[in-house]
Amino acid sequence: MFGVFSALLFLILTVYCMSVYPGGIVTDHYSEGYDFFKNYFSDLGRTHDFLGRSNFTSMVIFMTLVTLIGLATIFYYVTAPYFFSNTALCRKLSVYGSVMGFITGIGYIGIAFTPADLLLPMHLVFVQIAFNSFFVAVILYSIAIYKNPAYPNFYAYVYLMYALVLGCYILIMLFGPSGRTPEGIGIQASSQKMVVYSQILCMMIQAYGSWMLNNKIDKEGVTVVD
Repeated sequence: MFGVFSALLFLILTVYCMSVYPGGIVTDHYSEGYDFFKNYFSDLGRTHDFLGRSNFTSMVIFMTLVTLIGLATIFYYVTAPYFFSNTALCRKLSVYGSVMGFITGIGYIGIAFTPADLLLPMHLVFVQIAFNSFFVAVILYSIAIYKNPAYPNFYAYVYLMYALVLGCYILIMLFGPSGRTPEGIGIQASSQKMVVYSQILCMMIQAYGSWMLNNKIDKEGVTVVD
């Protein structure tokens, strides 16, 4: 349950990071503290705030947390195809989905190690890699689960609901109002919170589903492999 532990740690410690963030948003460098609806998560990983004040504590914690999330994502998707080896279609969908999940994990680790105030272009590249690859992974796994008679369809529906949220966020990132304007910053930052917290919930549910299915295999001998 490494993924669940990492997700819970992220939820708890990012709140602490928000509490020690000195202040400033893209459109108002003099604002005090962390504005939940106008600061990005990436602001927690800055080396300094917008006025040059040190953000060391928040940066170190945020970097560690996002790296853990990346590693947990990689671990989950490396092991997930085990549950989808009963048909050729499920096997292919799960393997392709796991490749995209692996790329997602790399994207998260890249986000962690490219502070937005030092390496913004690379940081944004990793953001796009993480969210776009995960969208593909979610779609592929929702189909794989639906086609797998041993896997409850509930988990496919959870993936599809999250795919809708993530798809909307990707469209907002690409075509929504600029996050560098007073009008756009609230939309971009708030939608980012929505998609990140939704993803955490989605993956905690998926991890629980995998754990339950694994227990069922051990106890009842459910066939998920050739």
